[in-house]
Amino acid sequence: MTTWRQAVLLVSGLGLSYLGNWIYFVAINLTVLDLSGGSAAAVAGLFVLRPAALLLTNFWSGSIVDRADPRRLMIASDVVRGALMAAIPFVSTLWGIYGLVFLIGLAGSFFGPSQQVYIVKLIPGEERARFNSILGMSSSGAFLLGPAVSGLLIPLWGADFSIFFNAATFFACAGMIALLPPVGKGRAVASAAPKEAEADRGEWAAGAAERSLHGSNSADEPSLPAGSALAAPGKVRLPQLRALAADWREVGRFARSAKPFLLVYGLFQGAMLLGAAIDSQEATFILEQLALSPEAYGLLVSMTGIGSLAGASTAALLARRVPFLWYLGGGTFLTCLFYLLFYLSDGFWMPAAAFIGLGFGMAYAGAGYATYFQQQVPPDLMGRVASASDMAQGGLQIGLTLLVGLLADRLGLQAVCIAFAALSVGLGLALFVRTSLFRRPAAGGSSGFGI
Repeated sequence: MTTWRQAVLLVSGLGLSYLGNWIYFVAINLTVLDLSGGSAAAVAGLFVLRPAALLLTNFWSGSIVDRADPRRLMIASDVVRGALMAAIPFVSTLWGIYGLVFLIGLAGSFFGPSQQVYIVKLIPGEERARFNSILGMSSSGAFLLGPAVSGLLIPLWGADFSIFFNAATFFACAGMIALLPPVGKGRAVASAAPKEAEADRGEWAAGAAERSLHGSNSADEPSLPAGSALAAPGKVRLPQLRALAADWREVGRFARSAKPFLLVYGLFQGAMLLGAAIDSQEATFILEQLALSPEAYGLLVSMTGIGSLAGASTAALLARRVPFLWYLGGGTFLTCLFYLLFYLSDGFWMPAAAFIGLGFGMAYAGAGYATYFQQQVPPDLMGRVASASDMAQGGLQIGLTLLVGLLADRLGLQAVCIAFAALSVGLGLALFVRTSLFRRPAAGGSSGFGI
């Protein structure tokens, strides 16, 4: 059984990495904005590099994630990203920075799906909503401290120091994950799914997920075509085309039999992708449109951390009383609404209030979506489904982010961001209505690892 020490170690490692990422976030935005002469399109280009990297790798990375040790993949991803991050301060051209950020995205494309699989295999199902909320508190604390610390450090020691700090957090996170136990391949912690997850489960989830989530802890490894490079035990190799084709057919079967899941997923991702597209112009809007200082920029982003910490804390306390689908719908709607209010803002205090509300909504939306995904997707398919999801999101995010950047340069930043934010509010409202239709489940059981 998962101990509280293991859960705390995992949360601590990921939380430290989150802190470094937020310190780096302010530094890399200011660096690109300075090198490009304040171009909104150049900053938008920075935001499309990660989804572009996901498009390149996620066609085949999910097949590896589902058959390799997720813990080892997370460690390798962090080590490679730390080394690449440490090289950024030695590059003085915009395209050189783009190249390194793209490579960091390539290495990071394995981390997200591996983290999802590892959490499902390590954390009992009845504890995942609470664990995800606590993990959200760690992320919120980083959200609160990171940008403010970066805003203070950059005037003293420059952006390079913040970037080096983020590189160090990758290595530290890898070390903490190395202390955690391996979870093997093709196994998940048995649990009973909440009632609202059952209500939205398709034929696939009623069969494959029922066996893997509710049945034996020794679920069989999914079979591969004969001669597959992935079939060799104990080895991680690039998959052959025949294995990839079989994997994608399996993902397709899951998608066709899980249409209620796809509806919720589509509404959530649509709203979040629109938010991410206008989020790429956040620094430009604050520094150019509102004419605030870099220190004020870091402080404003930290305001999101205040709201996020408050949201994650209350979400963790209410995890056994409120259906996580309500977290998903209500949190997404609030997130989109406060994006709109931010781009309608002027001065300092109105954006600050919008950022606090934005963080609060994001905490609930993140915990709700993570739990929903973990309950609805069979563990032996999770890596491939997560990779396919990331790949689809990557293509849409590239198009939307570039479109926002180009339209902002021609039609005006504020008007374009308001229009996109209003569209995201509509999708968020539709998701809120959809998820509010589910019945509230009975109160959960006792804690499995008492964090």
